[in-house]
Order: sequence, then structure tokens, then C-alpha cells
Amino acid sequence: MLFALIWVVGVLGALLLLWWGIYRLRPVEMQPQVCVVNDAMVLLIGALGLALVAAIGWLIMGSGAWCTMVAAPGFVTTALVLAFPCSFLPQLVLPFLSMVAVGSIVPIVWLYFAGIGGPASGSADVGGE
Repeated sequence: MLFALIWVVGVLGALLLLWWGIYRLRPVEMQPQVCVVNDAMVLLIGALGLALVAAIGWLIMGSGAWCTMVAAPGFVTTALVLAFPCSFLPQLVLPFLSMVAVGSIVPIVWLYFAGIGGPASGSADVGGE
């Protein structure tokens, strides 16, 4: 129970870093067709933190597909910032992806409490035993 609570707080904290990072971005137009982004470190830390928390959740609690949905906001938002640095598209997509991530927390914790663990949990259900 305590691990699930700490994990949920970790996911929400990483999402908070991601949100803070996406609105700290400062696009700078270098030339008419070249655009770069400044202050992207918080966004990258949030994306990597979200991926790390999702990977730990998969190892302990299982359900890799749902954990991928938890990590999706970080990967998709970072890819959109890299592809469209001077666009408002990443800011428009992040709320939807965040709702998907928060909604994906529920089945992960539900399955964990039902006794289905991940590869590192030592559960007898893992590995077909």
C-alpha cells in the first residue's frame, strides 16, 4: 500500500515538473526559418522523471501497457518540442496526455492490489508459474 502511494506521488510530481517545464520554454527565432528553444531543462527532467517512475511502477506493480500510458506525456511532449519548437502544439497536447496518464494510474494500482505484480515483485503469477 505504501509503495503504491509513494509511486502515485512520484507520478504526480513528475507531471508537475513536466507542466512547469512546458510553460518555461522560450522559443527563439534565430533566422527566418530556424527556431530553437531555451530553458528546456525542467521539461527534460520532468520527462525523464516520468519515464523512470513509470519503469519502476512496471517492475514492481506490473502492467507494462498501462505504465507506457503513464510515461507517454513526457515522450510525446518532448518529441513535439523537438519537432515544432516555435509552435504552441506541445502546450495544447499536454493537458490531454496528462489526463490519460492520471487515468492510467487507477488500473495499475488496482491490478497491484489484486495481486498481479511485475517482474521484480516476486509474485508467483509472473512468468507463468
